Parts: sequence; structure tokens; C-alpha cells
Amino acid sequence: MCGCSARNRAADTTVAVGAPNSKVNLSLGAVMLVQGTNVIRADLIKSEGSGSLSSKSGYEVRNILFIEPGEKAARWLLTDNDHRLMHSTDIRPEVQGSTRSTGVEATAPLIATVVLVESPQYSENPVGRLLLFDPTGKKVTEIADNVRRIDLAAFFEGHVRVLYEQNRKLVLTGFDPDSLAKLAEQQVEIPQLR
Repeated sequence: MCGCSARNRAADTTVAVGAPNSKVNLSLGAVMLVQGTNVIRADLIKSEGSGSLSSKSGYEVRNILFIEPGEKAARWLLTDNDHRLMHSTDIRPEVQGSTRSTGVEATAPLIATVVLVESPQYSENPVGRLLLFDPTGKKVTEIADNVRRIDLAAFFEGHVRVLYEQNRKLVLTGFDPDSLAKLAEQQVEIPQLR
């Protein structure tokens, strides 16, 4: 027995998230309440093989869905599922009085999330668009294109700061935490070692 009919019945009972005739195995993965808001966020997952999401291997995050109570329709971060979200970091303010030694840390509300979105033309050295979005997913700012990786995404000195690698150089940017407007951008000079 291949279990095909059971798998087909399971596919028929899940929420439809892909195109009606798509052969890509898409489903909603990790679902979370965005701290400090009433927004629910869910990852769109492309599964490989059996579709089991119990382990990290065998799937890719392809989009993020935002659900807000009182709004009739949910909204996607991206307009399609052709991209792969390579890296994502939630940015929160530093919390005074956190107790890291006990492993209990006060959780601050989310300010923004930075995500690196790989283009559909996958390669051995992937690059992509770097996006910054607010907790509701309504404000989305494109930071840069042709980005290889995010080195740091944090809130300090009253700004959202993102350090990333682009065209074999480091770039440091600063954004207003409320509007997500870009306030500063500088290419970081790295001195040559002798």
C-alpha cells in the first residue's frame, strides 16, 4: 500500500493556498501571534517529498501570510510563491532588566522584521532582495537588491539597523522604527590585513 489515497484525502482537507492546478506542494506552516499586536502570521511552506513538516529538512518558506481580526481577507508579504525566504530576523527593542542568566527573558513587542528573499533563478551563490516590514505586514520597504546575506538586524540608538553584504561589500543602514523610512546608509570600508 502506498498510502496515496490517505495523502490525497489529507490534501483535500487542508486550506487551499496555491493555484488550483499547481503541482507544487504548498501549505501553511509555523503560525504565531505577533507580540504587541493582534496580528497572526503564518509561513507558507513548500514541502518536498512526503510533505512531513516535523523536521526542518525537506521544506522551504515561500511567503508569509498576515491575518488580522476584523479584516475580511488575509494578505501576503509577496505576490507569488516563486521565491524562497532565505533568512528572516525579527527586530525588537532591548529589554531593560532581562534575566539572561536564568534563561527567562522579558519579551518586547516586535518593531519590524527583515527578510532576505531569493530570486526564482536559484544558484550556488544565491542573492536576493532585502525587505523590511512592520508587524502587520502593511508597511514594506525594499532595502536593497543583490544581497548575499544579512549580518545584523537590530534596534539600537533609536533606529532599526541592518548590516548586510552586497556586491562583496558591507552596507550599514538605519531606519525609523515607526515609518520604516531609510535614515542612513553607508558602505563600510574594511581595511586590508597585512
